[in-house]
Amino acid sequence: MQVAHAAVHALGAADDPSELLLSLDARVSHILVDEFQDTSVSQWELLERLTSGWEAGDGRSVFLVGDPMQSIYRFREAEVGLFLHARHAGLGSVALESLTLTTNFRSQAGVVDWVNAFFRRCCLAARRGIRRFLFALHDARAGAPGAAVEWHGFFDRASRRKRP
Repeated sequence: MQVAHAAVHALGAADDPSELLLSLDARVSHILVDEFQDTSVSQWELLERLTSGWEAGDGRSVFLVGDPMQSIYRFREAEVGLFLHARHAGLGSVALESLTLTTNFRSQAGVVDWVNAFFRRCCLAARRGIRRFLFALHDARAGAPGAAVEWHGFFDRASRRKRP
């Protein structure tokens, strides 16, 4: 957090930019943030400062990647609410287009089907109870066929010890 605070301070205010911000504004055209769901307020301020002079159609872009259901860095001051804010209101003056990916290319169909069933049973059912979710849970689609778990035994006869 200290680094983000120092960077925001070094860039100056949006209405009174430092020489550093003016220099970066001329050189930075594209920003990619992965794991955006774990962005802190100071990191958000840094992104706002870096994009403060950007306008629609000027050839610059922001690409934010994240999954709010995977936010795990609250202890590091991550604010998952910033994810929702960005989705609905953009980042400062930069309008964002939200895309939702539904296909899981990392796991086979058996794993994806099991996870979907688990969340339907445990988490979606909880919506009717005390727990509430900020984000809608949807089934994923598997990008690859296959079972959840397969066992392939291997027996190495050469390394077997003989019993006395």
